[in-house]
Amino acid sequence: NLSAAVMFRLIERHKPTVLIDEADTFLEAREEMRGMINGGHNRQLAFVWRCEGDDFEPKRFNVWAPKAVAMIGDLPDTLEDRALVVQLKRKESGETVERMRASRVSELLPVRRMLARWVADNEISLANADPVVPEELNDRAQDNARCLCAIADVAGGDWPETIRKALVGMAAARAGDEPKSKGVMLLTDIGEILERWKGDRIKSADLVAELVAIEDGPWEVWKGGENITT
Repeated sequence: NLSAAVMFRLIERHKPTVLIDEADTFLEAREEMRGMINGGHNRQLAFVWRCEGDDFEPKRFNVWAPKAVAMIGDLPDTLEDRALVVQLKRKESGETVERMRASRVSELLPVRRMLARWVADNEISLANADPVVPEELNDRAQDNARCLCAIADVAGGDWPETIRKALVGMAAARAGDEPKSKGVMLLTDIGEILERWKGDRIKSADLVAELVAIEDGPWEVWKGGENITT
């Protein structure tokens, strides 16, 4: 429920890492916010101008920040071009996943301290880095990859080769991945429901209930955070 006006003020004041969840419920309709999230590759150009105070004095606000966006479906094209896309999948019935409870956040403190120290020790090398990025990537993907390649080069060891292979593999996987339309997603889930449904008929209300019950599916928050309807 974050507004664009709050977002650029938060970034300007606190310089946070911005984590946006359930973006499919609101981001598509907020063009101004999408424009701010787009400001990502160049610190000098990642800003917006807004009028402030009773005299409406123009003021520049920084929107430079690392940003992670989680959503069901595909990002708007301009955002996806600037993103490293990580596809998630539903947990299979036979898979076991350890849960990360909020009460365990303190366990990550030593890791956070080590990361902060590593950045402090290597800040000059990272700031001056101009890494070689894979030629297999297109221009925008190379921009996306530059920071990760710089970090990998400073880390050394197997990281430079491993990261570059992963980036090329991710790009290839996305290129060969035909995104499903909303209609295809709906028909696919309906087909799976009917396969396990007892009898040869299903009421619309029962079908909606089954769709909404799909774990991590889009139908529970289909429109403005509300369930899909009959």
